[in-house]
Amino acid sequence: MNRSVKRIIALAALWLCAAFAIAQAPIGVCLSNVAQTISNGVIAPIPYATVALCTPGSTAANCVANKVSIYTSTALSTATPTNPFTTDAGGNYFFCAAVGHYGVLISSSYGTYFVNDFALVDDWSKGGTMTGALTDAAGFVGPLTGNVTGNSSTSSASDHAPTPCGPGLYSQGNTATWAANCAQVNWSQLGSIPSFYYQTVQEAGTTLPQQPVLNFDGTVVGTNGTGKTNVGLPAVGTAGTYSNPSSITVDAQGRAASITASTAVDYYFSFTGCTLASSEGSRTYCTATLNFTTSATPTYPALSDAVYIPVCWGNETDASSETIGSSFMFTVGGTLTTTGFTYYEVAPVGPANSHTPTLYCHVHHD
Repeated sequence: MNRSVKRIIALAALWLCAAFAIAQAPIGVCLSNVAQTISNGVIAPIPYATVALCTPGSTAANCVANKVSIYTSTALSTATPTNPFTTDAGGNYFFCAAVGHYGVLISSSYGTYFVNDFALVDDWSKGGTMTGALTDAAGFVGPLTGNVTGNSSTSSASDHAPTPCGPGLYSQGNTATWAANCAQVNWSQLGSIPSFYYQTVQEAGTTLPQQPVLNFDGTVVGTNGTGKTNVGLPAVGTAGTYSNPSSITVDAQGRAASITASTAVDYYFSFTGCTLASSEGSRTYCTATLNFTTSATPTYPALSDAVYIPVCWGNETDASSETIGSSFMFTVGGTLTTTGFTYYEVAPVGPANSHTPTLYCHVHHD
């Protein structure tokens, strides 16, 4: 796992001194600096970074809106055309401004760095004298060297060194108590956030490349649980018991994606057939239509279609007790319907008397 933390270094000196009355001093101060980044211990310039100088008390969010005038020399006679401005290919930048405190915002592809109290100090090496009393701690900006006399009770210098921050912490500073005011770095403060990955995933023992996301393609599914991710098979069919199904659809993973229940039915019933006329010694027959929703015993509802096989039989005697079953024949003729069928009764050697047989049927829908 590769993590890197980048931060922009603004090379600037901050001084807190006292105000004074001056007889002669430079009007403005010029700053020549380099915007830099540090990564893994290596310092490198940031080319074409955007630099903005703004009024004290500004924030990173409103620094550009609170920009101040900048110039080309300490005379502050010629203003530069733009603020914010851009560093060159080597990260170099230059500007001049009046002595005082400012906010500085440096933005680049590496992130954003904001200094909320950046001091431009008087360059006393170029000349200038100081007269009068040190009266206002907020009014003096610049180095103070040599012997100084006065009332130390009004000094704001620290009487102790702040306790250093511990590992993993940085100092935010506190000039009121001269404490380090340590804090932990938040992810939102970093120029870039490192990528985090799942643990190594293998397919049949072979390690797959690490990725930021583990995706389930639908042949298996992942669901969110309390403190865990559940993995299982998706529901692709209807659970149940299927006896003699009419069709089974299998997907590419070998799962039964759908099962169609069989509509096969078996009807068992009896009915009174048509009447065979008396024709002793000669062939006789009759034909009729059965509706098993009204005329069968018991009755049955209509079938879903007419794809079924009726098998009927009879073994009867006529009124004179002469057995005709050995020569009696039953056949289905005509068109099958969802509610019944047309049939024929045939007696090659007819009974001595007319006869109306009872027929027994088995209807099987396939």
